[in-house]
Amino acid sequence: MDMWLYMKRTINVVKRGKKMYKDGRSKVEAIEAKLAKIRVNLDVAVDAAWEFEEAKQAVEVVLEAAEQSRADEIKAAVKKVITQYRSSEDFTVLLDREVRARMVDLIYRFKCFNLGKKLNLNFLANFPPLPEVLMEDYESEYAPAKKSTKGTTSNVVDAVTDTAV
Repeated sequence: MDMWLYMKRTINVVKRGKKMYKDGRSKVEAIEAKLAKIRVNLDVAVDAAWEFEEAKQAVEVVLEAAEQSRADEIKAAVKKVITQYRSSEDFTVLLDREVRARMVDLIYRFKCFNLGKKLNLNFLANFPPLPEVLMEDYESEYAPAKKSTKGTTSNVVDAVTDTAV
């Protein structure tokens, strides 16, 4: 009887093992199915991420181009305003004042530190002629952009000579 009991127990153990194997196998198959779905979802997510990254880079390129064009527009507008201001009467007056102030300062310093010497201001009214080579260079470089500033230099000269004397 012991032998029959051992055989019965062995058969029950084998049956339980088969049942556990089938249950385990079905669980493994279910998990593999879930893993396959997860892999598909992961692939879709990775593809979407790459597409998003490409779209992001395209948007960055467009934004950089827009910023650059805006910066170019601003630079052109600033240059235009500066050009208009430099050709205006206000700029000429301010420049004359600055030149006059600097000339007065230089003359004052000369008089303070050179008490015994006399300052000849005739060169302010009558500039010495430039050599022919320098005049040609000047005309070739500055003649197209030369504008009429009639009277501005003489005003400065008159103001400086009046204050210096």
